[in-house]
Amino acid sequence: MATRVEFQEIFHDGSLWFKFGNGEAFSVNSLNKGVMVISPMQYCRIESIAKNIAGCFEKGSNFYGLKAIEFEHRGAYVSVNAKNADPDKIVKLWRAKMLENQKREK
Repeated sequence: MATRVEFQEIFHDGSLWFKFGNGEAFSVNSLNKGVMVISPMQYCRIESIAKNIAGCFEKGSNFYGLKAIEFEHRGAYVSVNAKNADPDKIVKLWRAKMLENQKREK
Protein backbone atom coordinates (compact mmCIF):
# COMPACT_ATOMS: atom_id res chain seq x y z
CA MET A 1 0.00 0.00 0.00
CA ALA A 2 1.25 3.49 -0.86
CA THR A 3 2.63 5.43 2.09
CA ARG A 4 1.31 8.91 2.74
CA VAL A 5 3.64 11.33 4.50
CA GLU A 6 2.61 14.46 6.38
CA PHE A 7 4.80 17.42 7.32
CA GLN A 8 4.76 18.14 11.07
CA GLU A 9 7.10 20.98 11.97
CA ILE A 10 10.49 22.63 11.76
CA PHE A 11 12.48 22.06 14.95
CA HIS A 12 14.66 24.75 16.52
CA ASP A 13 17.76 23.17 14.93
CA GLY A 14 16.20 23.59 11.47
CA SER A 15 15.38 19.91 10.93
CA LEU A 16 12.15 19.04 9.16
CA TRP A 17 9.90 16.50 10.90
CA PHE A 18 7.32 14.35 9.16
CA LYS A 19 4.96 11.52 10.04
CA PHE A 20 4.18 8.40 8.08
CA GLY A 21 0.51 7.51 7.72
CA ASN A 22 0.74 5.20 10.75
CA GLY A 23 1.90 8.10 12.97
CA GLU A 24 5.59 7.18 13.24
CA ALA A 25 7.86 10.20 12.97
CA PHE A 26 11.11 10.85 11.14
CA SER A 27 13.32 13.77 10.24
CA VAL A 28 14.70 14.57 6.81
CA ASN A 29 18.46 15.05 6.95
CA SER A 30 18.90 15.85 3.27
CA LEU A 31 17.33 15.68 -0.15
CA ASN A 32 19.76 15.77 -3.05
CA LYS A 33 19.10 14.74 -6.65
CA GLY A 34 16.17 12.53 -5.68
CA VAL A 35 17.92 10.80 -2.78
CA MET A 36 16.37 11.50 0.62
CA VAL A 37 18.24 10.70 3.81
CA ILE A 38 15.98 10.29 6.83
CA SER A 39 16.30 9.48 10.53
CA PRO A 40 13.37 7.48 11.91
CA MET A 41 12.59 7.95 15.59
CA GLN A 42 14.43 5.35 17.68
CA TYR A 43 11.20 3.93 19.14
CA CYS A 44 10.15 2.75 15.66
CA ARG A 45 10.46 -0.96 14.87
CA ILE A 46 12.44 -1.90 11.78
CA GLU A 47 9.51 -3.87 10.37
CA SER A 48 7.31 -0.78 10.50
CA ILE A 49 10.02 1.47 9.08
CA ALA A 50 10.56 -0.99 6.22
CA LYS A 51 6.84 -1.10 5.41
CA ASN A 52 6.55 2.70 5.45
CA ILE A 53 9.63 3.24 3.28
CA ALA A 54 8.65 0.53 0.78
CA GLY A 55 5.26 2.23 0.41
CA CYS A 56 6.96 5.49 -0.58
CA PHE A 57 7.94 3.85 -3.88
CA GLU A 58 4.37 2.91 -4.80
CA LYS A 59 2.10 5.02 -6.98
CA GLY A 60 -0.19 7.06 -4.77
CA SER A 61 2.51 7.96 -2.26
CA ASN A 62 3.24 11.64 -1.98
CA PHE A 63 6.96 10.66 -1.94
CA TYR A 64 6.60 8.64 -5.16
CA GLY A 65 9.32 9.49 -7.66
CA LEU A 66 12.27 9.57 -5.27
CA LYS A 67 15.33 7.71 -6.54
CA ALA A 68 16.23 6.40 -3.08
CA ILE A 69 15.52 6.74 0.61
CA GLU A 70 18.47 6.15 2.91
CA PHE A 71 18.15 5.75 6.65
CA GLU A 72 20.08 4.78 9.73
CA HIS A 73 18.37 2.85 12.48
CA ARG A 74 20.24 1.72 15.59
CA GLY A 75 23.59 2.09 13.88
CA ALA A 76 22.83 0.30 10.61
CA TYR A 77 22.65 2.37 7.41
CA VAL A 78 20.41 1.14 4.56
CA SER A 79 19.67 2.48 1.08
CA VAL A 80 16.31 1.67 -0.49
CA ASN A 81 15.33 2.24 -4.11
CA ALA A 82 12.44 1.13 -6.31
CA LYS A 83 14.17 -2.20 -7.06
CA ASN A 84 14.59 -3.27 -3.42
CA ALA A 85 11.55 -1.48 -1.96
CA ASP A 86 10.06 -4.58 -0.35
CA PRO A 87 9.57 -4.65 3.43
CA ASP A 88 11.12 -8.11 3.82
CA LYS A 89 14.15 -7.18 1.70
CA ILE A 90 14.64 -3.96 3.65
CA VAL A 91 14.54 -5.82 6.99
CA LYS A 92 17.05 -8.38 5.66
CA LEU A 93 19.37 -5.60 4.45
CA TRP A 94 19.14 -3.89 7.84
CA ARG A 95 19.83 -7.12 9.74
CA ALA A 96 22.83 -7.85 7.50
CA LYS A 97 24.22 -4.38 8.25
CA MET A 98 23.65 -4.88 11.97
CA LEU A 99 25.54 -8.19 11.81
CA GLU A 100 28.33 -6.57 9.82
CA ASN A 101 28.61 -3.82 12.44
CA GLN A 102 28.75 -6.37 15.28
CA LYS A 103 31.56 -8.30 13.59
CA ARG A 104 33.50 -5.08 13.05
CA GLU A 105 33.21 -4.18 16.74
CA LYS A 106 34.78 -7.46 17.89
